[in-house]
Amino acid sequence: KEMSIEERKLLVMAMTKINWTKSENNLVVGLSKLEIAEVMNWTVDSSDRSAKVRLLANRLAHHSWIEIDGKDKDSWQDGFLISGMHSTRGDLYIHFSEQYRPLLEDLTRDKDFVTIWANDIYGFKSVYSYLLFENLRMNCDTRQTNWRDLSTRQLKELFGIPKDGKGSYMHYDAKKGKSVFDRTNFEQKVLDVAVGEIHDKSQMVKILPFVGEEATPNKPNKMYEKIKRNGYVVAYRFKYMVNTNQINGKSLEEQWQ
Repeated sequence: KEMSIEERKLLVMAMTKINWTKSENNLVVGLSKLEIAEVMNWTVDSSDRSAKVRLLANRLAHHSWIEIDGKDKDSWQDGFLISGMHSTRGDLYIHFSEQYRPLLEDLTRDKDFVTIWANDIYGFKSVYSYLLFENLRMNCDTRQTNWRDLSTRQLKELFGIPKDGKGSYMHYDAKKGKSVFDRTNFEQKVLDVAVGEIHDKSQMVKILPFVGEEATPNKPNKMYEKIKRNGYVVAYRFKYMVNTNQINGKSLEEQWQ
C-alpha cells in the first residue's frame, strides 16, 4: 500500500522482463529509461530522465520489503525483493533478490496467484485504481457476473486511508461535537476516481453500471451501489466481470458482448 502508482508500474515492468522459460532465470532485468518515461507519462528531456528514473527506482527498492510468516511463530523470512540496481546511459537494471527466487518462480505455477495485464496498470494514474482493480481481480469468477460488497472500513484499509489526521477524510462537526467521516469527499476523490479509471482503462476488469431500478435519475449509469443500514451508508456494492482472454483487434465493448 505504501507504493505509489509509479512504483507499482515500475515493478510490473520489471516483472514482465523476467524470462521464465529459461532453466536458470536471470534475476537482473534491464528496462529502457525512455520506455519508463513513456509509461509514467513524464514530459522530460533526456538530461532529466535519468535522475527521475533513479529516484523512482530507489523509492521502489525502499518499499520492496517482504515479510513471510512460517509454519509457527519462530519461523519467518524477511528481506527486500529488490536487492540493488545499476544504470547505463540508456537503461536501468533492477536486481531481484536471490533469496526470493523460489517465490518469483512460483508465480508461474502456483494456483494462488492470478494473472494481471500490465497494460491495464500502465493506464492508471491513481494508486487507488490499482488497489481496487487488484481486489476485484483477486475475488472473482471469470465465468459470470460478479457482485462484491466492501464496507467503508474495508475500503479505507484497502486504500491505506488513516483513521485520523492528514488524509483520513475526517473533519470536525461542530453540531455533533465530534469528528465525522467526510463521505462525499472520500467518494469524489478516492472511490469515483478508482472506479472511473478502471472503467475507462481496464481491459481485464469491467465494472458494470447499475441500470433500471438500480440507478437513479441523477446518476442513471452509476458504477456502484451504496448499501445503507438505519439510513447510514455502511458499504458499497460493485458489479463487474473479469476477462482473462486477450482478444486482439477488438474494442473493450466488443470483448464484453
